[in-house]
Amino acid sequence: RRRDAELLPFVGMPARTLTAPAALARASGAPLVPARCVLGPDGRYALSCEEPFAFDSALPRPAARRAILERLNATYERWIRAGPEQWAW
Repeated sequence: RRRDAELLPFVGMPARTLTAPAALARASGAPLVPARCVLGPDGRYALSCEEPFAFDSALPRPAARRAILERLNATYERWIRAGPEQWAW
């Protein structure tokens, strides 16, 4: 559904961003752990995880949702810029 996404910054443009990760973090109380799998020059994959970030329940819900999703988009953007050949979107 259209309302299950927000227009948020991604690679310098507004992009429809699914709200499900923020909803899961809020509902479960569990932080989001950004993880990616990257193919190395040796043909083997390496899994890496970054520092978790949590839904800030001290903020109003829309602001907390936006904050966590913007941080998630910024993480994806950093990963893509670091290795664009690794991504198909």
